[in-house]
Amino acid sequence: MEEDQAVHAERELDKFTLSITREDKRALKSYAARQDKTVAKVLREWIDEKCKGEK
Repeated sequence: MEEDQAVHAERELDKFTLSITREDKRALKSYAARQDKTVAKVLREWIDEKCKGEK
């Protein structure tokens, strides 16, 4: 998680609300926990991979 803190220090983060089903929320939180990541980290990685073409 130290890497996460370094990323936060380098760029300002925005907050927003996302509406998803309870089932999807549970699945996302479970996935993040299995990866030992926060949901925010999982979403940032997904955005980098799918929207920005990184990784």
